[in-house]
Amino acid sequence: RCINPLMAIAFNPMVGRGDPETMSVRNDRTGGARPKGARNVTIKDVAAELGLSITTISRALNGYDDVSEKTRKRIAETARALGYLPNRNAQRLVSQKSHAIGWIQSDDDNKFVDPHFVEVMAGVLREARLSHYDIVLTSETPDRQLAAYERRVRDGSVDGFIVDLPRAG
Repeated sequence: RCINPLMAIAFNPMVGRGDPETMSVRNDRTGGARPKGARNVTIKDVAAELGLSITTISRALNGYDDVSEKTRKRIAETARALGYLPNRNAQRLVSQKSHAIGWIQSDDDNKFVDPHFVEVMAGVLREARLSHYDIVLTSETPDRQLAAYERRVRDGSVDGFIVDLPRAG
């Protein structure tokens, strides 16, 4: 869905899929910084707590229907109680998706104070958040923009781009 008729969103078709929940996770029960030396809670910890296999924990947390509803609820409650949260970096490794969209703007100091651009940016950020994506916003001189796109495609740091269409005048 386009936020503005002057914008198009292009996604990278080379991005793979996987099982992101099978990797380690953060323990951030307080919502703030972890104490020094605190370690991440992993699905191994959840499995050990419940006496179940790592595969069962992973499949339950990923919504596979071969895990009973009763077991799935028990796993979800234990994971929540232990402070299990998926590690986004681990998810990216497994799924080969960054859950990030690149937005490369031209170096124009006035653009970032333009009320129209700010309104478009707010809409883009809102839609990205609702879709569980991050926006990677950067600026480049016009002669370096193509190289910036190429670099991000090569390194897989984004799943796609928001491309501003040129305006007349």
